Amino acid sequence: MINKRIYGGCKYCLAVAKANNISNFRELEVGQCTIYFPPLNQQVGK
Repeated sequence: MINKRIYGGCKYCLAVAKANNISNFRELEVGQCTIYFPPLNQQVGK
């Protein structure tokens, strides 16, 4: 849901997980970690 608010959709979910070294983002629990959302102009997802 946060990804949708920041990027307007879920297109970059895997890129955000990769940028944060998260292997299974669907099983994250509240307070488990701090998530970094990279700017889109840094070619997120490549």
